[in-house]
Amino acid sequence: MFENDFIMREIENFTRFATDVLFRKKKRREDVTITEELNTKSNFLKQNLHAMIADSQINEAENLLFDTIEDNLEDEYLKVAIDFYHELSTLDKSYLKSCNFSEDEILDGLHEVQSIYGIDQDLLNLFAKTKTK
Repeated sequence: MFENDFIMREIENFTRFATDVLFRKKKRREDVTITEELNTKSNFLKQNLHAMIADSQINEAENLLFDTIEDNLEDEYLKVAIDFYHELSTLDKSYLKSCNFSEDEILDGLHEVQSIYGIDQDLLNLFAKTKTK
């Protein structure tokens, strides 16, 4: 019980941190075209991942997510990853189990994304503490 609460808090803290801190930077005008193209690609990826989750293909969806991130390390894909793991965290445990996936794997995936994007765990923990006060 306590372990599940810890996992859910970790997922919530990571998603809150990434949304509140990482994506508040202002874009320059020359970045707009590139950003629009990435938005299109990231929206397509997001839709594919949601469809795969609905089709009980969570492991395959996670593999697609990491393949995409590793090929193109962009902030837009970080947003997709956060959304992906947040969606997984809202699924019923029995559905996750039927898909051979667990809450621990959600947390592991988030930590892997965190590592790939170089998000400091100490910074994440500090942010989580300030949000809970």
